[in-house]
Amino acid sequence: NAEWPTAQFNLALHQKLWMEKTARLAVSGHYGQETIDAVDEDGKVVKTKVEDFDTWSIQGSLFLPLTKCLAVQGNLWAGENLDVYYGGIGQGVNMDLATGIAAKGGWAQVVWDPTEKLCFAAGYSMDDPDDEDLNAGMRSKNEVILVNGSYKLTKAVTMMAEYSHFKTGYLEGEDAESDRVQLAMRYMF
Repeated sequence: NAEWPTAQFNLALHQKLWMEKTARLAVSGHYGQETIDAVDEDGKVVKTKVEDFDTWSIQGSLFLPLTKCLAVQGNLWAGENLDVYYGGIGQGVNMDLATGIAAKGGWAQVVWDPTEKLCFAAGYSMDDPDDEDLNAGMRSKNEVILVNGSYKLTKAVTMMAEYSHFKTGYLEGEDAESDRVQLAMRYMF
C-alpha cells in the first residue's frame, strides 16, 4: 500500500510496411512504490509501513511481418521489484539485503500461418534477476523453449497444443528442468 498510485505508460506505432499485415512497435513501462510491513516468523504483521521500495520497468515490443505467412515478434524488458508484474521470477524485494530485486529478460517468437486455419510458432523466453540482489538458493534464471500450434475448427472455435521445456537456475544450487504439454480449446463469442 503505497501512498500514491503507480504510473504506467504505453506508446505504440502500428504501420504497414511491405506486407498487408501491420507491423507494431511499442515502448511501455511503469514507476511506483510498494510499502512493506514487518512480519514475524508466523507471517503475522507486527509493524505496518516499515519501508518503501521502488518498482519500475521499461520494455520494448515488436511484431514484424516478413511475408504473408511468416512473422517475428518479441519483447525486451528490464526493471526492479517486479513480482506483482510476474518479473524477477516472482521475486520482488529481498528483505535480508533490504533491496528491490532487479531483473531483465524478454522473449522472441517466429510465427508461421501457412493457411487461414493453421498456425505454428516456436519461441524462447528468459527472466534473469541480478545475482547480487539474491541470497543463496533463490531463483536466479528462468528459461523456456516452446513450440505450439493451433487449428481453427470454426470462426469461433480454435484447438491449441504446446510443448515447452523449462529450466530454472538457483543461486549456488542445482538447476531444475521440466517439460510440459498443454492442450486448450478457445471459444470466441
